[in-house]
Order: sequence, then C-alpha cells, then structure tokens
Amino acid sequence: MEHELSLSGFIDSSFLKEEKITGIYSKEKLFSRKNDVYKIEVESGYGIKQYVFKQYRGESRHLRIKNELLFYNLLGSNGLKVPNIYYSNEEIVVMEFMGDRTLLDYIIKEEKSVRNEDIPDNDDYFKKPSYLTGTLNYIYDFNKKLEILTGKSYILNDMNHRNFLLPDEKVCRVDFEDCQEGAVEEDMGKFIAFLLTYDPPFTSWKKSLTESMKSYCSDNMDVDISVIGREIEDELARMAERRK
Repeated sequence: MEHELSLSGFIDSSFLKEEKITGIYSKEKLFSRKNDVYKIEVESGYGIKQYVFKQYRGESRHLRIKNELLFYNLLGSNGLKVPNIYYSNEEIVVMEFMGDRTLLDYIIKEEKSVRNEDIPDNDDYFKKPSYLTGTLNYIYDFNKKLEILTGKSYILNDMNHRNFLLPDEKVCRVDFEDCQEGAVEEDMGKFIAFLLTYDPPFTSWKKSLTESMKSYCSDNMDVDISVIGREIEDELARMAERRK
C-alpha cells in the first residue's frame, strides 16, 4: 500500500526546493539483509519518477556508503551500466530505479522452461548472447576497468544474483558496498557457487550450466580456470559453514 515517506532529516531542504519536490511516496519495500531499501515515487516540478531509496544500517554504514558511491561514480562514467545517483548524503542514497527484473528471476524462469532431459550442451549453450554471458562479461569488465582506473584489482565480492538487474538488453549492477581488492577468479567462483545453490540446488541443469560458464570464461577471458574451480569449492564450503 502506498504511503508518504517522511524524509525529514534525510534530504536537504534546499535540494527539495531546487527539485520542486512536492511529495515522496513509498511504493514497495525491497529485499535487503543489511539496509532499509524502498522503491519510491517522487512528485516534482519535473513530473513523477520512480527511484530507489536506500538507508544504510550498522556501525560500518558510513564506510560502506562512501565505498559504494565511489564505485557508482567510477563505473557510471566508464561504460558499465549502473543506476544514476539522484541524491546522496552520509546516511542515504537515492538512485535511479532500473526495474524489478533480476538475474535470479531470469535463471529461475530459464530452468523452469526446460524439461529434465533438456540439459544444455556445454558447447552450444553459450554460443548466442544471453543475460548469463552478459553478467559474466560484466564481472570481468568490472575488474579490468577498475584495474585501469585505479591500478588495483577489484572484485564485486557480493555475488547475490538479485544485485544484477535486467532493465533492457544490457546487464545492470547495483550494490557495491562490499567491493574489495581481489582476483577476478574469486568473483567468477562465487557467482557460479551462488547459482548452484539457488533452490532447487545442484540440479543437473545447474551443474551442466556451470560447465558451460567455465568453458565460456576459459575461451573468452584471461582467467585461470583452475583457480575458478577452487573458488567454487571454497565458496560452497563457506556457504555450508554459514548455514550450520
């Protein structure tokens, strides 16, 4: 149910005046384990637009928001698709709404669309562009672009498939709070481990798709496939430990 969102103390009054904002309404609470995140609708002198309102929680929130804004600014001006930032301060970020469809939605629909015997062939499945190839390319390009821009090897680290949005033909990423230095193989391994464990976990379709992804990475990227394999096993072990 829609209700007006009180932003007193969050958004500077001069910004509200400058943007001619007359109302901000909460449309939906979005999934987040760490923060308070809402889809909102903003009424202003420029019309009605939808955004995502993100209020950071926890002792490390100031460091996380600083980290996240750094990556949004770097990526937005260097070719990787991210939401535009509408407003930010030390407590919140208001960003462009990029739609509801996530990579996890896509994977669930893809698996449901095939019968158990219709397992994708490892040589053929990735010959045509898909959102999965697009996401693998995004993960790789993120690492390489940041290496050029900063001289350091950065990884996304958080591989929750809900953080990859599919607003159009290109993959868009949200949530850069947990980015840190690391090898791109770490991200690839975590990404595949997450895919394997989404419900229903470890199906024949997911296992075959894993081999397809590893082959695609080996053929199209400068990565060490053996390290990706180890990272898959390490992340699966960490998941098992967390779920005890």
